[in-house]
Amino acid sequence: MKKYYKKNRIEIDGKIALIYPNGEKDRGNPFIFDVEDVNLLKYFTIHADHNGGYPVTTTYDSESKKTITVRIHRLITGSLCNEYHVDHINGNVKDNRKCNLRICYPDDAPNQANRTQDWVNHEMVNVRKTDDDYFQMTLSNGIYENVKILYKTYKHLLKDYYFLYDIGLDEGIPIILKSHYNHYKKLLEQTEHKTDEYFTYLNSLQYIKEKVEQKKQNEQKIEQIRQEFEAEGKELTSGIYETKEGGIFFLFTDPRKSKDIIAENEGFIFKYIDNYQN
Repeated sequence: MKKYYKKNRIEIDGKIALIYPNGEKDRGNPFIFDVEDVNLLKYFTIHADHNGGYPVTTTYDSESKKTITVRIHRLITGSLCNEYHVDHINGNVKDNRKCNLRICYPDDAPNQANRTQDWVNHEMVNVRKTDDDYFQMTLSNGIYENVKILYKTYKHLLKDYYFLYDIGLDEGIPIILKSHYNHYKKLLEQTEHKTDEYFTYLNSLQYIKEKVEQKKQNEQKIEQIRQEFEAEGKELTSGIYETKEGGIFFLFTDPRKSKDIIAENEGFIFKYIDNYQN
């Protein structure tokens, strides 16, 4: 892995460049770029703006004699004109690889849809850095609720992130949970009993078990409400449903993969969103 330390801390790993926001040194989530853009970007001081966290830099305009702010994802796509939007396809403004950037007009419907949802409207993915220098990814898909997974490095988090983006949360969350469960179980077996590390791994295993059990309970609730609707002869159309007990369900068309905002749909699926924080 090559490292540059001029202006911003830049790490290059294969075809991906991780550029850390200026002033944060090793802290904070880095921006992701194609390695081919480093020769351009290494001359700028890049930081996260306060309006969405986009990577930006400032420069002096000699004509207007003013300091102006330039969004980096516009710079690398050559789209500095405000006539166009540059959209992050997967909704993650940290991911500025050109394969994730799309130039479109302001009234482009897919672009507007991306602004109000993450991958599809029942799924949520949040990434942040914790106070103790771990990276945390929080996942929700309407059945699994707010599953928090910790990583020692951002590189390891990205590996799971791209896996989830490719396969979708419905299939991906149980695979990742099983992988982490086996990992913690192995560490537990190798750790001295009653140490701090031992209890950390033990608590992690218990947490995963609780999330899996919560998922099973939500599936039971979903099946129950489905049967109630069918018994009453209600037509299953896409929309929001409220139970007699006040639970909220969202019926949506089920895409084949999370990254397919428009996909061939096969039937409908209920997602339990009673505990969602919108």
